[in-house]
Amino acid sequence: MVQLTIPQGVLRGRVLRTPSGRGLVAFLGVPYAAAPLGPLRFKPDGILTLKCVLGTHTRSFLASVRAEWPPFLQPPVIHPGWSSVLDATAFRSACPQFDYRGRIVGNEDCLFLNIYTPGYRNGQTPSYPVMVFVHGGNFETGAASQYGPQKLVDKDVVVVTLNYRLGILGFLSTGDSVCPGNLGLLDQNLALKWVRDNVAHFGGDPSQVTLFGQGSGAVSVFLHILSPLSQGLFARAIAESGSPLSDWSIEPDPAQFKRTVAQGAGCPADGPSFALIDCLMQTPSSEFLRIQQESKVFGDFPVRTAPVVEKFNPQGAFLPDEPAALLERGEFRRVPLIAGVNKDETAFFFPVLSAYLRDRSARSATYVRDQLLPRFLSSALRYSRPPPDVVDSVDETYFRDINPLDTGAIIRAFINMSTDAMFVAGNQAALAKYSRFEAPTYMYVFEYRGDTSLLDARLGFQRQSYDLGVSNGDELIYLFDVTADGLRPLSSLDSLVSSRIISLWTDFAKSGMAPQYPNFEYPAWPRATPSNVSAYRIGRSLQPGPEYRVEATRFWSGISPALLGQRGGESDDSRSGALATPSGYVEPLYRTLAWSMVAVAIALALALIVLLVVLYNQKKSQSFRASSDLDNSRMSTGGSTLY
Repeated sequence: MVQLTIPQGVLRGRVLRTPSGRGLVAFLGVPYAAAPLGPLRFKPDGILTLKCVLGTHTRSFLASVRAEWPPFLQPPVIHPGWSSVLDATAFRSACPQFDYRGRIVGNEDCLFLNIYTPGYRNGQTPSYPVMVFVHGGNFETGAASQYGPQKLVDKDVVVVTLNYRLGILGFLSTGDSVCPGNLGLLDQNLALKWVRDNVAHFGGDPSQVTLFGQGSGAVSVFLHILSPLSQGLFARAIAESGSPLSDWSIEPDPAQFKRTVAQGAGCPADGPSFALIDCLMQTPSSEFLRIQQESKVFGDFPVRTAPVVEKFNPQGAFLPDEPAALLERGEFRRVPLIAGVNKDETAFFFPVLSAYLRDRSARSATYVRDQLLPRFLSSALRYSRPPPDVVDSVDETYFRDINPLDTGAIIRAFINMSTDAMFVAGNQAALAKYSRFEAPTYMYVFEYRGDTSLLDARLGFQRQSYDLGVSNGDELIYLFDVTADGLRPLSSLDSLVSSRIISLWTDFAKSGMAPQYPNFEYPAWPRATPSNVSAYRIGRSLQPGPEYRVEATRFWSGISPALLGQRGGESDDSRSGALATPSGYVEPLYRTLAWSMVAVAIALALALIVLLVVLYNQKKSQSFRASSDLDNSRMSTGGSTLY
């Protein structure tokens, strides 16, 4: 056991071993924010509302003042600290979620991070680059404890992993300041601030932070690049299998999903937002998980609990505009960026595809076009009603020459199609836009199929009758010691691939270049340009290559609502821009009074002008009685024709 003093208090950590046998110190389950419980349940970290300030005997008082209370009284605050030694030798709870067996796990008191350091020097100059990892899981599942970074720490970096609020508790938006949404992203933002303020005590350099994430964690990384609230909190970024220009990455219709949540929880769906949140305060997290699950159409999609664009919140918004618009205008910090995809990302659809294709109706020659594709397009690309010409175009492009009775061929074609639609096209488009502004940009494709796979582990067997390829998240096996039942130990070739990708990622964290020193084994990685997002292929060897899936990217750029700049909600009010002036918004008292005073002042000014005009007209009428009838007629109307 080891102890370390930081501004919040004294931590007790534990010593672990890297694969090379080197010692590292781990501080696990360190709280970085006030627990999001009670009145903080749907608030950004540490923010107090009037209900919280006044204590528990507030209901009768609040009934009379709710319409006026300021939604936020204080800025977010770091966890206040602890008085005795904090035991940081074991992981703390994950946030509420379903595990892959369908069991509810986790606790709402979950905002913890874990720090792994090769060594620290109290009071001395920090030296190690820092890598902060954001886990994936469709913004609904995942935990920092699943990813052991011992192999990364072996390369002389400090690694931080973190939890953040998930699902409805992390991403519900009322479309106004009562619950703006993006709370999970604000959790991550606060964790980054905690790292900035504290990582030097662990031997880390706060000016050399690399933010990296996978899946929805990669989307989060991109959004931190774009967010005005996260500027200056990290120097480099790595996004593994996630882009803000993928249709699943942003919730286009938070107003409609708010109503879905309200109805599912038995709360008022169309009243003021504060009434909904007050009702949801009493709803158990298990009910939220049920509502999330009932919104699924095709496997784990759509992802309704995703980040939202806060156009209704111009001051202090985490995401003030559509990611495509921010990228197009260059409104982001130009940090060096690595982003890429796995070769067969959507192999995770195998179970749902197998279930659909076992149905007798699947034997129809038109089943893919009439049933499978509309379900996919409505859930993954968020078409409320996929246009027939879009369905026909996808069918013709990917399924034209496939025997409708060949289940294996259909599944392979579907994985190719959905990987292009959900990952490749959005990644390529984002990097093309990002590189326009001279930001160092690097694209990769991970295409190594080793002896084990996260999908194999989840399905409970090691190989299918046909190989599903390199699925979403498989690269994590080679970066981390991943906690998952059923994973086989790495073979010698697996270990070689692992050492290479770890060297690339840690070189980038240290220098902004990967590899830092190119050679025969580690060839130079060309920068992406707007016209050539060339791919660095990570397989049995490392190989720079040409632009990846060019035709597929071009095809989906003409279909994807996000890439067409047409990402919008499914309800009419969402498409018409009703969120700009949300119906549930209740003005704070000071703002209401201010506008009331302005209105009264304007009314008095207008009345005074009218009075002066009337007096002037009366005087002019008396002085010019010889005026024509037309002039007299005009004068008799008073001020109504002056403008």
